[in-house]
Amino acid sequence: MSSSRYYNQLVQRIEYNPRLFLILLIWACVVVFAHQFASMLTAQWMTAALATVAMLAAVAILIWPFQAVMIFLIGVGAISSFLRGGTMMGLGGALVYPIDLFVAAFFVIEFFRGCTRQTRLYSTTDRWVLAFFVWSLVCIARGLPEYKHSAYGEAREFAGAIAYFITIHYVTRPEQIPSVLKWLKWCSFISCILYFQHFIQASFSTRFAGGRLGLYVVCTVIALAVLLGRDHIKRYRTLAVWLLIVLTALVLYSAARGLVVSMLVTFPFLLWITRRHFIKTSIVGLIVVISALCLVVFMDPVFGGQLVPYMKKAYHGILSPSEDPTGGWRLYGWEWEMKKIFSNPFWVLIGQGYGGYYEWFFSNFDEVIHTGPHNHYIQIWSKMGLVGLGLFGAAFFSFYVQAFRFLQRSRNDLHRSVIMIFMLWALANLTDMIPGEFAPSIWVVLALGTALPRLWLQMESESRTAGEILRMPSRDTLRNPSRRIPGATTGLAMRLRP
Repeated sequence: MSSSRYYNQLVQRIEYNPRLFLILLIWACVVVFAHQFASMLTAQWMTAALATVAMLAAVAILIWPFQAVMIFLIGVGAISSFLRGGTMMGLGGALVYPIDLFVAAFFVIEFFRGCTRQTRLYSTTDRWVLAFFVWSLVCIARGLPEYKHSAYGEAREFAGAIAYFITIHYVTRPEQIPSVLKWLKWCSFISCILYFQHFIQASFSTRFAGGRLGLYVVCTVIALAVLLGRDHIKRYRTLAVWLLIVLTALVLYSAARGLVVSMLVTFPFLLWITRRHFIKTSIVGLIVVISALCLVVFMDPVFGGQLVPYMKKAYHGILSPSEDPTGGWRLYGWEWEMKKIFSNPFWVLIGQGYGGYYEWFFSNFDEVIHTGPHNHYIQIWSKMGLVGLGLFGAAFFSFYVQAFRFLQRSRNDLHRSVIMIFMLWALANLTDMIPGEFAPSIWVVLALGTALPRLWLQMESESRTAGEILRMPSRDTLRNPSRRIPGATTGLAMRLRP
């Protein structure tokens, strides 16, 4: 019996045992909280606790791998402390976050699948992402001797690319597609609830939510615009329109320049996609702008007349970054990183490896912790060189090529709309990478945008094959014409008929 068969039997036995999953989850929580309240733990005990939680997470992924991927998708965007900001536990001088446990568990699962020869690369995009992921690991390893855990801390978002392979290896059956779409709906719903919660908790001030949560809301706005513009929402159309208006107005009110620019970049494509309702789309856009302006004017007296000048200065910062409230240290970080790139000819090509920015930032600024220059194209070039930047661009270029091919081949309007949403989500993420941060959720979005078209084309091919088999006459019918259905003729008779 092969090892892959043992693996399949193991998964089948524990897949239908939720009690085991619950016990392991409780045990993981006990380990984590025991560490939080213990103060005299040595580094060896910390390592053991981290390894225990990672192994339990790996077992949980074995039981419910698809659900684990979707929880990872929600966590890295909707929950700010999932990636950074809320330490789960400490390991010596390193800070460990929930995303690190997921990444470690994903590594274990993919390593186990590789040992049992269950790893497959389905498309060209998979190969480019694999090449970029391997090169990012090499660049992390190059920075470990000098910067130790700080090297991984800077590359945490790119190490999350392991989620891409978990997604394509566990979303492999057409019957999983409704569950994928349902989870994406829940992800958008949770993001909107948290966005409103942050807005209320911040006492209706600007800059009330983090960039990744705001990016999820922008993706929700894009999805609503595409589904409404292409007539896929019928039952709750009015509610969806007002939700679209309110969310867009709040994004404009938040004065998050990266998110606003992302919406502006995707807006022409939204107009083209929803061109059948151009007048309605224009009216909704006008209502959004008026609503945002009314909100600013209404809230200005609450903030002592300082809100309108702040909004003017913030939006003027899009054209003049040096006058932006946070543009000073961003431009300084970009300039410093570019100088490091060109200080060594080899770094231009292969990068300097990860690590070093965290230490430099703390030596110059005190107010915010940053592990990257807030321009991930510069960061990729600096840490991974033109090699890494080329591999990153090739992965997304391949994704768009395959998406356009699917749009040309598919005749299902809903399937085409979903892929358009994925394409615009990726575009919004790529735009926000210029002034903002990289969202690890893009790896799952990229994987779903690659896996779903393959499954849909497989379903269409199987349906066409089944239809051809049903229309094909049997051998007995061809041998004995008297048994044919009245009025039916063979293809040869049809061709010989005058």
